[in-house]
Amino acid sequence: MEQIGYSFTCGMIRAIAVFSIALLVFTAATRLTFRYFSIGYDETDNKATGERSGLRIYTDHATGCQYIATSNGNLTPRINADGAHICKEPTP
Repeated sequence: MEQIGYSFTCGMIRAIAVFSIALLVFTAATRLTFRYFSIGYDETDNKATGERSGLRIYTDHATGCQYIATSNGNLTPRINADGAHICKEPTP
């Protein structure tokens, strides 16, 4: 009976180790894929270094104007170098 418990424990430890390694490999592969294809990055992020700005760009579909939101919820119009609000054609 003691041998069965020992075998079960070794089997569970082995299964947990294999699962942990598989999860680690999957996570690393996913992160590399996202970084290589720039998935999840927007115009405010530095894709070359992988640095995230923490900003999100939102577009008002009625007006086509863009706004920048911070991670704490602040919202401000997105402006170009001349100080004009960036607006594209509205989406129908």
